[in-house]
Amino acid sequence: MSITVYTEAGQRITLDPNNAIGSGGEGTVFPHPKNTDELIKVYDHPSKDHERKLKAFIARHFSLPKFVAAPTSLDFNGAGSVIGYTMPYVKKAKSFRDLSNKNFRISHKINNKRVVSLYLNDAKTLEAIHNQRIVVGDRNDQNLLFVDNNSYYID
Repeated sequence: MSITVYTEAGQRITLDPNNAIGSGGEGTVFPHPKNTDELIKVYDHPSKDHERKLKAFIARHFSLPKFVAAPTSLDFNGAGSVIGYTMPYVKKAKSFRDLSNKNFRISHKINNKRVVSLYLNDAKTLEAIHNQRIVVGDRNDQNLLFVDNNSYYID
């Protein structure tokens, strides 16, 4: 069964669960069907707390590092309640979780030096986030991605 969301501009978007690119403890992430540079995260159980935090975050207009894919706009259900958000799509990204898999590292030719480099980039990005007075409340290996030698925070 499809999921319908409405953007802040009132655009109706239909998401196909078969197209989901990931899911976690809070919700499911879909490619934006009308903008290939964006993703839409829909909460499994959206709450007023999610809405409050997202609105406060977006209203601050943080100057985030380029390696952060944070919420850029809200998405609503038909009744006008926040059920998720839109964020940039980090294409060709792999999860830091994959770095602990020896077969993955061998097949992608990732040596120890590159792993160290990725973690050092992670530290720099985290420091830049902290310099904005932001606390990363959900730091885990599913919210940390990499492409080439760059580390990305998402969500």
